[in-house]
Amino acid sequence: GYCLVYTPMKRVSVHNTLVGAVIGALPPFIGTWGQLGTLFTPETVLLSAYIFSWQYPHFYGILYENRYDYKKAGYEMISNYDKDGVKATRHIKFAAVLALTTPLGMA
Repeated sequence: GYCLVYTPMKRVSVHNTLVGAVIGALPPFIGTWGQLGTLFTPETVLLSAYIFSWQYPHFYGILYENRYDYKKAGYEMISNYDKDGVKATRHIKFAAVLALTTPLGMA
C-alpha cells in the first residue's frame, strides 16, 4: 500500500500525508489479526490512533524544513499552498491532542 498508493500520491494531492498516516497506522491491526485472529480490539484501535497522531507533527517538521526541495521535486504538499503554516499548525494541534489523550484510553 505504501509504495503503491502513498508515494505516487505525493505528486497529485496534498492529502498524501493523510493517506500515509493511515497506512502507517495499519501494522497494529495486521499484528493483532495475526496473533489473536481478530482485527478490532480496543488496544489495537488506541495504538493505531496513537501511531496515526504522531505522524503529522513528525512529517510536517521535516516537510517545512525541506519545503523547497519537495516543491522542486514536483510533490503536491501542503507547504506549497500553506506558506505561513496555519493549516499545518491546525493539523499538528489536532494530532497533539489525539496523541496526548489516546494513552488515557489504555489505562
